[in-house]
Amino acid sequence: MPPTKAAPGLRTPGVYKIQCECDKVYIGQSGRSIQLRIKEHERHIRLVQPDKSAVAEHSYNHDHIIRLQDN
Repeated sequence: MPPTKAAPGLRTPGVYKIQCECDKVYIGQSGRSIQLRIKEHERHIRLVQPDKSAVAEHSYNHDHIIRLQDN
């Protein structure tokens, strides 16, 4: 029996979910790797760029902490 391939995880394009501390959920889809898109959300939050990410906008407008590495 051939070995099974490891799941590609976050290194492939696809649909992802980000949950806020207030239990609101953001569902996103990326044609690039999910890992890259999540890093972009992190950067937009860190640099206070709410116009570039709905996740950053929610974090900024509601003063919520979104821990993307926990999602």
